[in-house]
Amino acid sequence: MLTSRIIGVIASALLVTSISAAYYSHALPVYNVSSLNTPEPCNRPQGYILVIQDGSGFNASSTHGAPSNPWPKIQVHKGETVNIIVCNMDKVQAHGFAINHYFDRGIVLGPGQVYRLSFIAKDLGNFVIYCDVFCSAHNFMVAELVVA
Repeated sequence: MLTSRIIGVIASALLVTSISAAYYSHALPVYNVSSLNTPEPCNRPQGYILVIQDGSGFNASSTHGAPSNPWPKIQVHKGETVNIIVCNMDKVQAHGFAINHYFDRGIVLGPGQVYRLSFIAKDLGNFVIYCDVFCSAHNFMVAELVVA
């Protein structure tokens, strides 16, 4: 039988979880992020940059010398709307996707998930794109956004 103390701990954990979910569900619309739930096919819509995540990094970044040579390098102009579709083609692991300055909070993509992200490149500079979830390809999941 469960003691009243264990029931209290479980109830507290459920309360904290529900409060966190309510808070974060209202915080999400800062960026235009939407889930497509279906990984197949993972096509690049017109006007989007496609980033594939799998065991070889971002767009096979492990074969491009990442992390010392970040890959892919996405170059855009200041004031341009940047549209990115991120596809986690890994069948086992979750991966993260974040961009310093532009998308710091990042997103977590479970196996087979697809996300779209849109933002305006308002500030000049080089910004790191990275995986914020520890995974087998984590060290290779380093890319770069260049706003010129």
